Amino acid sequence: MRRLTLSLAAILLAASLALARSSVDFDPLRPEILADAETLALVGGAVVIVDHGESYVWTFGTSDAERRVPVDLDTRFSTGSVAKPLVAYWLDQQAFDTGITLAALWPELDLGQAGAVTVEQAVDQTSGFVRDDGAWVGRTVNSEAAAAILRQYTPLTPAGERFTYNSVVFALAAAGAARDLGVDIPWMPSSDPSATSFELTLAGDLAAVEPFDHGIMSAAVNARLSAAQLEALLPDLISWVDDAQALRLGEDAPERSCCPLGRSLRYANGWFIEQFEGYDVYSHPGSAIGGTAAIMVVPELALGAAVLVNQDHGDVFANSARYKIVLQALGRDTGQAGVLIRRAMAQRAAWSALAAGLGAQGEPIEYGALRWPTARIPGSEHCRIVLRGPLLGQYIGTDCTKP
Repeated sequence: MRRLTLSLAAILLAASLALARSSVDFDPLRPEILADAETLALVGGAVVIVDHGESYVWTFGTSDAERRVPVDLDTRFSTGSVAKPLVAYWLDQQAFDTGITLAALWPELDLGQAGAVTVEQAVDQTSGFVRDDGAWVGRTVNSEAAAAILRQYTPLTPAGERFTYNSVVFALAAAGAARDLGVDIPWMPSSDPSATSFELTLAGDLAAVEPFDHGIMSAAVNARLSAAQLEALLPDLISWVDDAQALRLGEDAPERSCCPLGRSLRYANGWFIEQFEGYDVYSHPGSAIGGTAAIMVVPELALGAAVLVNQDHGDVFANSARYKIVLQALGRDTGQAGVLIRRAMAQRAAWSALAAGLGAQGEPIEYGALRWPTARIPGSEHCRIVLRGPLLGQYIGTDCTKP
């Protein structure tokens, strides 16, 4: 099936539950967060701040323009990917049946509609929606490949340190389930606050109630790692971030520069790397096409922050608002974020103009009664820009199919 990814809600991360702590206070940040959301035409989002190994989350708004799905932890996209690393490890160990639902796996948790997601869906599906007949439609990631990626994480963790998959939503229940199954999971969160760790928080699947409510993945990395270790980890994250089609299709793209507004990006190991204001900005191939997600590496903070922008409502590389929030919460200068915001708005206009100029040249994609016009992507054999409509000319997604 053709694979379509559309972005709807700002940062939709597979979030950790927030525990009150004086070092991070959302109260003074809320007005600015909401102002940024209004500026960037975001209908909702989840803001996650990781500080000294603790995660804090504040959600607001809705995940769809029709305002039917609130952004909270009781949604399918929030829970499906939370289980990915854990389940991939279990699959690698052949620990249990992949047909079990998350509700059956963790009966003590009230997962709402997300409880119907099966383990197989949680691992194999990275983006999709539920059809009228209840079938899940989306693109797949091979479970064995996911387990192989996870195995590569462990060597990055020196002896005595822990790999922490930071999602309290499932952490405690998963730890109990793991013990029941006799599975040792070395990267479960440590109860020792002084333990050295690095954390990986991933966003997940949006299984919407209607075909036009699609989602796209993003990721946030807060790494207590050296710059070299973090750079070594980033290429693996491509398998967990949004569409990453170039790698999945087995393409070995040469190093090259691209993109409007004078951006100069180099391509290496599946990532486009851009120098901006002294920082490295890593983005997957989709970002070079439309800016769906990026990771900014801030060496002095040992922090990588990635966000998902609401392209369906206009912003194409508007990661800056989230950077600003994270930097401000950590007491850092936010001046550069303002520059990023201005550039983001300019890029939005540039990409809209590009999409309009390309026009609806490709074969339409059909989802139920909907037909999505597409445009050819110069230099790509397999991928097309998916437009919202032939008149609007608004880029809203990428469709890639392997011949």
